[in-house]
Amino acid sequence: MASTAIDSLRYAFSRDLLGLYAVVVLGTVLSNSPTLVPGFYRPVTQALEFVVGLLGVAIVLGSLVAILHRVLTDVGR
Repeated sequence: MASTAIDSLRYAFSRDLLGLYAVVVLGTVLSNSPTLVPGFYRPVTQALEFVVGLLGVAIVLGSLVAILHRVLTDVGR
């Protein structure tokens, strides 16, 4: 069954997927964040930045997997 471009856009911007897109953006911002806590001892700041960066990467990857899962699940319907 063929789908139109309008159907594809409607699906891509559905409420469920928009929430996942927002989480991807949040993870990207966290993984690329500048110094979080200025004024702390430098190794402490570096450790915090490393942890938050890892958290951001995990959020981005998890969200992308969730989007892929959602799309593949909907294709099977």
